[in-house]
Amino acid sequence: MMRMVVLAGCLWAGLLPAQDLFYITFVDKPADGVVQLDAKAQARRSRHGLPAADWYDLPLNPDYVADIATRVDSVRQQLRWFNAVSVAGTPAQMEEIARLPFVKGVEPFGFGGKLTVVVPEDSTPRRMSRDTSLYHFQREQMGLDFFLSRHLDGKGVRICIVDAGFKGADEHPGLRHLFENKQIVATRDFFGKGKDPFYHSSHGTSVLGCIAGKWGDLPIGAATGAEFLLARTENNYFEPAREEDLWLAAIEWADQKGADLVSSSLGYTSKRYTYADMDGWTAKASLAARIATRKGMLVINSQGNDGAGKFHYVNAPGDVDSVLTVGATFPMIPLHMRFSSYGPNAKGQMKPDVCAPGYVLTTGRKGYVEITGTSFSTPLTTGFAACILQQNPGKTNMELHQMIRESGHLYPYYDYVHGYGVPQARHFFRPSDSVVVSFTTETNAAGDTTWLMFTRDLPERNQFGKDNGRVLYYRLENAQGKILAYESVVIRPGTLRYPVPAALGKLGKLRIWFDGYEELWEQQ
Repeated sequence: MMRMVVLAGCLWAGLLPAQDLFYITFVDKPADGVVQLDAKAQARRSRHGLPAADWYDLPLNPDYVADIATRVDSVRQQLRWFNAVSVAGTPAQMEEIARLPFVKGVEPFGFGGKLTVVVPEDSTPRRMSRDTSLYHFQREQMGLDFFLSRHLDGKGVRICIVDAGFKGADEHPGLRHLFENKQIVATRDFFGKGKDPFYHSSHGTSVLGCIAGKWGDLPIGAATGAEFLLARTENNYFEPAREEDLWLAAIEWADQKGADLVSSSLGYTSKRYTYADMDGWTAKASLAARIATRKGMLVINSQGNDGAGKFHYVNAPGDVDSVLTVGATFPMIPLHMRFSSYGPNAKGQMKPDVCAPGYVLTTGRKGYVEITGTSFSTPLTTGFAACILQQNPGKTNMELHQMIRESGHLYPYYDYVHGYGVPQARHFFRPSDSVVVSFTTETNAAGDTTWLMFTRDLPERNQFGKDNGRVLYYRLENAQGKILAYESVVIRPGTLRYPVPAALGKLGKLRIWFDGYEELWEQQ
């Protein structure tokens, strides 16, 4: 049997002095361990054709855990899916533990990360006002009233929110219905080791509002009728370099408690990992998200808010192909917000999958707030997913994943900031009502510019009925369809032509999407 021990020589000396969190993996599990699953978890597995229990569900060997507990400062989490414990300890303790016959491997597990939230300077509580346009923009862009008019509100769907805290959620008038109707099924504070997550941070309160909150008697998100599991795993906006193991524990808990969907506005990136590690297989959170998928859950994760930074790529676990990863757009027009991180993942797979408004009105610790980040485009999409699952209860998690992708307003066009675009509720009830437009091309005498010539009726119509105009999306791709470059630009009302460098056609094929019309153009 091969044992992984990262303890020898300069690697041990170079890595561990700065570490105090370690990951200890065991060689086996007891085959007779007791598996405890909620009835909703059993029903979800049955719907996916999965066994009632498997190796991942078996608990750890209690004798192994008890032995380790006597040798370290503390045991933090028992992780069934990884057959491991996370512990706080010293390098000297790890030297001793690595030689135990029941230990398969020891590795350092320290890092830093952050919540995917950008808080604008004016994110102060807002009094409820019936003329607040932001509320209408964020719902209209996704067409959420289509669900409301058909009495779809996520009822029967169980959602786990993994976040930094839900301060004030249990007292907020916009969330009162969730408590009065017993829609908060279970809560757990993994960071504080308690059951009460209603303190510390109101970030999760705002996330919950984006899924199921109300603004007066109007719904903010789409899933006001869903059930919820609330898990606190983080320490406010910046982690003290060791919370990924809490994310792993929370996902296992969500599985046991029967979650259908996991809404995670968290990300692990450059403090522990490189872009090469954003391959969907390296980060521990990414591996856990893969197991969650195999258990029948759909993990919906934020793309990240590093778009304007040096490390501007998708974060883990959003780098996993089976995770529905969500970027951010402006609420009034479906155009990439600069902070929203870029794809693809390190394997070249498209990320994000979709995008949604990343500047929203939602519930805060006191009253309502206007707040920004992919932290909030993600739960808007989670509420959307809950309504689709309510409408199609027999669908598997990956069928739901694909259905949401195909409902994107750009589908089948995509790029690495919008994915397939903003999910459209109307997609599930009637065909798109986009008016198909066409355009011609005209190259100037010098041959260095090609003009896209729009039809004359363009000034009469605006995308999504807004005065801001419509968005032209285009990308340059090679013969194999790989994206070489991409761009999006607002075409203002009254515009009849737009210049594209003709040289692009010599570098590859130009694929254009405009108001439901897609064309592949290549320089002759």
